[in-house]
Amino acid sequence: MNQKLKTEIEAILKGIPGYDAWSQAGAIGAYLDHTAAMHAINWFADNLKHIEGSTRGQPFILRPWQAAFIGNLFGWKRVDDKGRIVRRFRKALFYVPRGNGKTPLASGIVLYGLFNDGEPGAQNYLAAGQREQAGFLFRNARGMVEQDQRLSEAVKIYGGDQTAGMKSLVLNEDPLTFVKVIPADAAGQHGGIPHITVVDELHVQESRDLMEVFETAMAKKVRAQPLLVMITTADYERESVCNEVYEHACRVRDNGGDEQKQGFDPTFLPVIYEAGRDEDWTQPESWEKANPNINISVSMSSLAESCKKAQENPAAENGFRRLHLNQRTKSDITLVPSGAWAACDRTLDIESLRGKPCMAGLDLSSHEDLSSLALLFPLDNEEIAVLSFSWCPEVKIVRRARQKVPYDVWSRLPNDALTATAGDQIDYATIRAKIDELKAIYPIQELAYDPAGATHFAQELQRDYGDEFVVPVTQTFNNLSAATKELLRRIKLRKIIHGSNPVLNWAVGNAAAHFDGRLPVGGTLADHLDKVPVIPSKRKSADKIDPFAAMVIAMVRLQATPDLATGESIYETRGVLIV
Repeated sequence: MNQKLKTEIEAILKGIPGYDAWSQAGAIGAYLDHTAAMHAINWFADNLKHIEGSTRGQPFILRPWQAAFIGNLFGWKRVDDKGRIVRRFRKALFYVPRGNGKTPLASGIVLYGLFNDGEPGAQNYLAAGQREQAGFLFRNARGMVEQDQRLSEAVKIYGGDQTAGMKSLVLNEDPLTFVKVIPADAAGQHGGIPHITVVDELHVQESRDLMEVFETAMAKKVRAQPLLVMITTADYERESVCNEVYEHACRVRDNGGDEQKQGFDPTFLPVIYEAGRDEDWTQPESWEKANPNINISVSMSSLAESCKKAQENPAAENGFRRLHLNQRTKSDITLVPSGAWAACDRTLDIESLRGKPCMAGLDLSSHEDLSSLALLFPLDNEEIAVLSFSWCPEVKIVRRARQKVPYDVWSRLPNDALTATAGDQIDYATIRAKIDELKAIYPIQELAYDPAGATHFAQELQRDYGDEFVVPVTQTFNNLSAATKELLRRIKLRKIIHGSNPVLNWAVGNAAAHFDGRLPVGGTLADHLDKVPVIPSKRKSADKIDPFAAMVIAMVRLQATPDLATGESIYETRGVLIV
């Protein structure tokens, strides 16, 4: 290969944002095989065709940003400890927003390995967190193979467009070599030794099971050059395998070749397209930076329309930023706009609440977590005053302080916002004592609670205060959605008085929305926030939301109980209200 062509190939491969593949190569004796890089890039265009839309039937010609990924992935080589020439990269993260063609590229990667690597009995997997997405992956792989006579004659195809059932492409000349689709919930059943695995939409992985299966299998010495490619849009801020991989990828990208610095990993390829966390998400410059396929598969006008909706509806902001700009947001879809909650921060005269009837909601945690109690006091003019109390084991408080969540500061406040209980497990006796104390001060009409994990505690309360006082509220859409929306309505109208309890403020800021998925035809979740059941989601939220969850539980009974001020039913006097 002449020098001019080598220079052109190197220029393409240097197109990965912020990453210099040459910087760490020398540490493991890795080198760029220009011919291998060019072969992989050209193979897509020579053998694969798009399967849908206006480009259906057209060659899969890689855009420069895609070619940079594929060329680096398959072009870099090294000599392993057995003297074999193998691929340099064993893992890669391809981090790109929605609409930039991740699924076809994922399918193309495993097809390249299937037809070109010559690995005996190669087990190649297309993995996804959901069966539907797994079906999309197979549809792309199968569709591209069927459009090429040479490829289609080389394999047997099993499975169709259905979201369930076995789906695979098996080489005729080596029936033990295949591409198979596997959803996350079947990870424990696969038990194979993968050659190439592509995990699509890493951010939707509900557990580590799928990743642990493949990473454990890669540790075996059977495969000479196993490869794990993870493709995803941004996750939101939480503990997740996606965020762990992303943070490692950022460290690798920024390492610069320093073996003594975090992120020195010559076998990991980080390809990250994102707008910076502090960049203005409303500006087209940010959209262009995050979306390498802008004005090709990603429409600038559609982004502008979605951005406009996100500016008009704060609940849609996080979804736009996360899915279209790869900005990792605090939660998936924020349930309570921060500005609306802050506007409810008025002085709360606690003494004036003495003797006033109220509803209590209890979110009792596991032994090592946060537990919370909320008292809701109906006042005049639809206002509701909130008293919030939380408890946490001392050991957890110290641990959270190290994580820069100021549990230690909150536990020293005089308002009982957060009480430390001795030891490393929650002391339910302390919570019970506080309930007894509060009941002596305020006429608590009912204490509603989440029955998950609180059965024994509730039985003790029922024994002392009666069955009618202690009411279970199962955490379902039917039970919680109306109460959630009523709270949101009153927050929006500044009818909630919370006195700026710091633990409650933090929990409200963490809370993410969870929808039941029954959407009207057309549009997105953001278009139909007022038409679908919605509840707080502990799983999707950035951190703990127990104080806010306790408020929702109390609101369930407040809605269902005769008005504490007039004796008339809320439903009879006002009807059902939704936000």
